[in-house]
Amino acid sequence: MDKTDKRRKYDEAFKAEALRVARESRSAQAAARALNIRPKLIYEWQKAAQPPLPADPAEAAEVRQLRAANRRLEQELEILKKAIAIFSTPPAR
Repeated sequence: MDKTDKRRKYDEAFKAEALRVARESRSAQAAARALNIRPKLIYEWQKAAQPPLPADPAEAAEVRQLRAANRRLEQELEILKKAIAIFSTPPAR
């Protein structure tokens, strides 16, 4: 009996594109639906793409805190960009 491996193999270009789509859509689940893959794959690829935490617990905590602050600031920037787009359009007559 011939067993075939049913797992799909994804090349690095596809993974990079999936991470870009997830970053732009701000949702790994939406990106997974668009690419017809499991969301867990995107989460795994995102985790693998992050640089490792330092060995020192104090530095690791600081890095986690800075990453969280960075995510928050990126979200605030996206909100401000959308607000500028809304308020810069001329009113309909």
